[in-house]
Amino acid sequence: GVVTDSASFAYGGASWQVLWWTSSDDTVGEPCLAVGEGNVNRLLCAFVYGSGTSLASLEVLTFDLDTGLAFITTALWRPSQLLAHPRICVDSPEWALWYPYVVCLVQGASTSEVHFTRSLDYGNQWTTPVILASGLTLADRDDIDFGGGTLTAAFTRRGADSDVLLRISRDFGQTFEP
Repeated sequence: GVVTDSASFAYGGASWQVLWWTSSDDTVGEPCLAVGEGNVNRLLCAFVYGSGTSLASLEVLTFDLDTGLAFITTALWRPSQLLAHPRICVDSPEWALWYPYVVCLVQGASTSEVHFTRSLDYGNQWTTPVILASGLTLADRDDIDFGGGTLTAAFTRRGADSDVLLRISRDFGQTFEP
């Protein structure tokens, strides 16, 4: 569950405050951050939970910067598969209504794929994931970013040759160009 802690600590002359922490018997890792500002101001942290177990999922902690409330939602659930390299981003801050987007590498018994999902309500719920690419390995990487009205997902595909591939969406992740 979500636990907040008011303890603070000093580092390099700056004061930091622990906003949230979790501990688990299952593997938790690979956190990445994004901040969405506009009508709603939230800090989002995507992380892998229980990779390779029956609980394997991509979780997103959403911390409301205005109220201090925090909650966790499942963006992607893939039991018994390996999850790696989650990345999260949000629309540009000038958008009054912003969406968060995530990509994550999912390795199953026969293939590895880059999965994509987005939230249309500031991280409260996530859409059904879609596959942006397949034929990858856990050594491959992925990323996602938004700018100028374009959402771009990038990933590597290693084989006889190594490739960097881009998928572009001009409609906020509803569809991606080939």
